[in-house]
Amino acid sequence: RALPTTETGSRRYGVTLSHRNAQDDSGGGVAATCEVVLNRRPAPSPAPLPGRLPPPPATYPDGSAMITGEGFAERLFHGPCFASIGAVGGWSETGIEVAVTAPSETGFLTPDLSGPRVINGPLLDNAGQILALQHKHATTRSFGLFPVLVERIAFFGPRPEAGTPLRVVTRQVAGESTMTGDLDYRDATGRVVMRVEGMKMMFIHWPRRFEASFFRGRAGGSLAEPLEAPEGVTIRLLRGFEGSFLTTSNRIWLRSLAWACLTAEERAAFHALPPRGPRQEEWLLGRIAVKEAGLDALPDPDAADLLELVVAQDEGGRPTLVLPGGARLPCSISHSNGTAAGAVAAPGWAIGLDIEPIGGPDDAIWHNVLAFDASERAALERFGARAVWCAKEAVAKAVGTGLMGAPTRFKALLRGDALCVAVASEEIPVSFPTVEGHHLALCHIPQSQAAGLAARLTGLAQQPERRGAAHADH
Repeated sequence: RALPTTETGSRRYGVTLSHRNAQDDSGGGVAATCEVVLNRRPAPSPAPLPGRLPPPPATYPDGSAMITGEGFAERLFHGPCFASIGAVGGWSETGIEVAVTAPSETGFLTPDLSGPRVINGPLLDNAGQILALQHKHATTRSFGLFPVLVERIAFFGPRPEAGTPLRVVTRQVAGESTMTGDLDYRDATGRVVMRVEGMKMMFIHWPRRFEASFFRGRAGGSLAEPLEAPEGVTIRLLRGFEGSFLTTSNRIWLRSLAWACLTAEERAAFHALPPRGPRQEEWLLGRIAVKEAGLDALPDPDAADLLELVVAQDEGGRPTLVLPGGARLPCSISHSNGTAAGAVAAPGWAIGLDIEPIGGPDDAIWHNVLAFDASERAALERFGARAVWCAKEAVAKAVGTGLMGAPTRFKALLRGDALCVAVASEEIPVSFPTVEGHHLALCHIPQSQAAGLAARLTGLAQQPERRGAAHADH
């Protein structure tokens, strides 16, 4: 909306920005309000903020190497067009001096946007990055910063073209939950070409393992932990993050993790899931776990990235992991109560995995006559109902049929100290990799055996009189 002009005749407008985001639990609304002043010509460049600052420290107090501007930019999740920060020229407890190269807007703007623009979007975005970089020189703690308010942005000349070298000097102060700062963007002559005043940032403290993996890649540490497994099998376990970390701030970290780890097709499947509730998070954590297990199966795990692996289905509907180059590995995914596990096997093998938390009453499962019958009592007494149920699920996944609505076709039997599941007159061994706080059942059999079992089970399912007799026995 138009506002009264300024005393010098500059036009003023009030602007309200609204958003509508299917992934936002609020359903959308007002995102920001601001006032825009259009001057006929740029205002005179102001006196710059104080600087030169002392050289930055070389190490943190604990002796570890201080992060560089270039290293900080490489770890950002924003994307290549936002990585414009260069060398740190000076630092103090109240400011930082950084070399910046004006970035290109290629990849930032959608193709339908055209025409002259006063503001370089990625250049403005890195104002928050620079404030965060100053604070990163003061602490080894893991944190994030998100802008919540900008008092004023002023331009004192034409927008810097892509590739233009700039020097940015800040003046800032950090509190317990927020940081506020001013930034000068100066050209090669030292003249201020853009100033950001009163930029208020909110701290978000994220788990260290999230920062290590998400910002540094696999070399910095994986999100999922490896588990001991039989030869030819790799397993990764991904424990959920504390509290509601992934779903805070309009699920930005959940969506960012999806962007970093899923292909475009997988992201479309992810966004098609209901944003409310745990479904998206568990689905994503399961894909990450099985992809990290897939990387472990490669001759050189560092030669590929999660984005190069795709979770697909084979012709029988079983999950399969597609590797760079098109090779496929059998895989299995399971998740429960915020924890996910993924397993990968060698070609020619079938694999099934299931996870359930330890604790909580087994009674409801134990006394379910549709889940177990009398022949399974010894296995139930030795392993417990939840673990036995996991074993049935793991075998059903490996066979490729699922439980088919008739769990007692998969009978848990105690063989010494081990557990087997009898299926169509064959006994299938099940192992339990050690996982603190969870039952994890693993079934690993030749693909030819799984195919034969699936065919026999399908035949049994097509015999209603046999199915009725089986249920009568329960």
